[in-house]
Amino acid sequence: MTKSYAIILTVIGVLLGALGMMFYFSGKTDADRENQHYRGTAADRSATSLLSADSDEPQGQIVQDPIRPDEGEGASSSGGSVNARDIGERFEQKFIEIEHRKLLRSIRREKYFAINALGLSDEKRKALEDILVMREQAVADSAELSSGSSGNELLSKTISNINIESENAIRALIGEEGLAKLKRSSQLHTIGRMLDESVGIDMRSEGVPLTGDQMSKLIDSMDKSSSFSLRATDLPRYGVTVTENSAYIIKQAESVLSPEQLAILVQYYSDQYEFERYRDVERERN
Repeated sequence: MTKSYAIILTVIGVLLGALGMMFYFSGKTDADRENQHYRGTAADRSATSLLSADSDEPQGQIVQDPIRPDEGEGASSSGGSVNARDIGERFEQKFIEIEHRKLLRSIRREKYFAINALGLSDEKRKALEDILVMREQAVADSAELSSGSSGNELLSKTISNINIESENAIRALIGEEGLAKLKRSSQLHTIGRMLDESVGIDMRSEGVPLTGDQMSKLIDSMDKSSSFSLRATDLPRYGVTVTENSAYIIKQAESVLSPEQLAILVQYYSDQYEFERYRDVERERN
């Protein structure tokens, strides 16, 4: 078995352990525990099958779960030749595979550029995607198990542990520098998406869309603006008030955008400031 998938096996063990602790302390009913155990063992089988498909070891039979108390050992269809449990497990396995593919699509949509920027081999790329998918699944399963204030506190700790262990696995797979680059690329991609889905929409609607170079420079300015405060700052040149970090972005954009684009950007940040001020006034009144 390759080093990449040995790392994934470790992640599976840690994430399942975290989920197990979450489950133990969640205060669910016996029926909930039984159903979660059944789902957990199926998820374990799915992860194992994903790994064994790329290993050199012989493929084995899918391990059957213990039959639950409400099911007889001889339960079968009317013809007696097909076990109802087998049919259920096949449907469940199919569901798990579909869920995996949905999460994988989501990971690729959110982190495609970040992962692509790493220049990984096909094997390492797939291993990284698998780790990210398992992290998302573990977080989702943990959220389902949380209940009440104590559950929320435990959920926060569990998710923190999941993220730490996933990060450790990624670090072991692509190194410290690769992990830092992945984080940085992911952060910039998130900023770019926010830009594209906000002021970018306004500019496209007005027929003055951002070019790739303009996007890159605005993303860089927005990233650096986090070091500035949210204090109100007047911009006499434009006759508006914005936050200090927004003023920094506007100042940097003056040499990047056309006058039409700059007017849209200024209006966007002015609207943002005024909206937040209105919300503050409403909170004080209530």
